[in-house]
Amino acid sequence: MQIEAINKASQEKYQSMVTALNAVLLALEESDKLIKKMGEKPNVAFSGWQNSVDKEDVKKAREKAGRSLEDFRADLKTYEAELLSRQWRV
Repeated sequence: MQIEAINKASQEKYQSMVTALNAVLLALEESDKLIKKMGEKPNVAFSGWQNSVDKEDVKKAREKAGRSLEDFRADLKTYEAELLSRQWRV
């Protein structure tokens, strides 16, 4: 009975991690829209926040974050069976 409880807890934690990764992926996809708008000339009197960051630097950082996330997702998939079968420790 204890094994089933541990497995259930492990499954819940694993699912939580997958959900969090999906949320981060969605946030990165939303950042693509903002990156595209960088450098555009606003057509209103108040142009909002100004930045001194190069658009290409932001684009490279976003791509690096995306690659890191995909690498982590691949590692998570590789160790999925082990993560689901064992009790997690922090």
